[in-house]
Amino acid sequence: PEALFDHLANEGVEAAMRNRLVRFSPAFYHTSEDMQRVAETVAAFE
Repeated sequence: PEALFDHLANEGVEAAMRNRLVRFSPAFYHTSEDMQRVAETVAAFE
């Protein structure tokens, strides 16, 4: 989980670590494009 968290941070995706889990907190002001970018960034993680 820490490596994924670091990858997201390096790509400019805001997330948090909670109990060794990566947590996202989308809100009404996030667009579908924002969420797509998060999904693509997670998918690109190796």
